[in-house]
Amino acid sequence: MEKLNVVDSNGQIKLTLFNQENIPPAIMNGRDILPGHRQSDPISGMMFYNSEGDECGGLIYGNETDEDGNVSADVSLTFDQYKQD
Repeated sequence: MEKLNVVDSNGQIKLTLFNQENIPPAIMNGRDILPGHRQSDPISGMMFYNSEGDECGGLIYGNETDEDGNVSADVSLTFDQYKQD
């Protein structure tokens, strides 16, 4: 699976599960407010959307190995306020 959208009865996206190649854009008021944001990050996870279709948080995880073999890992769980990050 590459990406899975969970929608309500009207077809509005409520939650997206995604992999690194399908990171969803930061949608606010129906448009991508941060074009390219996170697109090169080694992350996967889920994004939450409010009743207006705005991204309102998510759970993401990623890890990288540097040229010396050292591994770093990051996780983020966010719940945004209305119309804010």
